[in-house]
Amino acid sequence: MIQASCRRERLSFGILEHCPPDAAHSFRTALLMAKHSRGGHGACLHAYETHEYAKMRLFLGSCGQYGFALNDGCIVSLFSHQRLRGKRLAHHLLHRATDEGGTHLDAFETRLRVLYEEAGFVVVARTPFSDEHRPADWCAQAFAKYNGGRPDVVFMLSRSVLLRDPEPVRVCSYEDGIAVQRNFLRLREVYA
Repeated sequence: MIQASCRRERLSFGILEHCPPDAAHSFRTALLMAKHSRGGHGACLHAYETHEYAKMRLFLGSCGQYGFALNDGCIVSLFSHQRLRGKRLAHHLLHRATDEGGTHLDAFETRLRVLYEEAGFVVVARTPFSDEHRPADWCAQAFAKYNGGRPDVVFMLSRSVLLRDPEPVRVCSYEDGIAVQRNFLRLREVYA
């Protein structure tokens, strides 16, 4: 198992470790195993390449079954193995991510949006599902109850960085959603 060189936090299901950059391969392997454990629903979880994870701050559970990455304040690849479902692990991970500087994330508008809202995140923008950019392993049947298997992508910010809860805007592309997030973060810097 990966030995952490940084902060460790004991959770009821193990220890969450801040991993060194050379742990990128182990992090990605753990994420892919968790993604696979979720069956068709695992398509919501994007796996970056190992060299991309090497440039991010990585956090991995001591058992290798949950974790997240931070990419310049963006919370990415938040994952947990299916066998840990129902333990409110996402809330613990999101709180840790915000404690470590995470301010924003994006997700398909599935049950993940509700989990993220419960953990203090707010939708600031949304864009329609795109067949052109859908994950290769996307299974519309697994997400049929979310807009017929074509859920919007929502762009969210931690409530802690917002001056007020905004009315979400509909944008035309993923890039436009990212731009809305960045604009809110710039406003925060101006008024901080």
